[in-house]
Amino acid sequence: MLRDANPRELDQIVVENVLAFDAGFWVRLAARIDICKSDDDKKDYEELAENVMNIVDRLVHKTDIEQSTDVLKEIISPAIHEGDVKWPPRDPDTLKLMEKEISRREQEGQLDEGFLSEVSAQLRQAKQDGDKPGLQAMLQKVLQLYAATSLQKRS
Repeated sequence: MLRDANPRELDQIVVENVLAFDAGFWVRLAARIDICKSDDDKKDYEELAENVMNIVDRLVHKTDIEQSTDVLKEIISPAIHEGDVKWPPRDPDTLKLMEKEISRREQEGQLDEGFLSEVSAQLRQAKQDGDKPGLQAMLQKVLQLYAATSLQKRS
């Protein structure tokens, strides 16, 4: 099915069956490449393997970014009111809620390089836009809270 699919169909097949692309699949595909009698068939299978691998990589990367974005949204949610960032927060509990969420996410292992990349990308974008200084300050605070949590964990 993968071999006969056009590029659009291939994307759809891979997305629908992403869990099937495990180590066993790659071993079977490599074995099939090894037993090819013609160089053309071998080349076709190698291209198919590369295309499938690229689609899976893009899918995993997109999923990681979406998860990091969702984590960041949850952390900053106490500082969001009616869709706008209110910074510095008026409610003294806002920082405590953010710190508590960061601590919880850290314990669950959700604060990784992907999360830090997402915060950094959002911070860069906020600086470029220049129209939301509250967002910049809040994202910097998220990084500070993360650093404090990380340091407390190590000591």
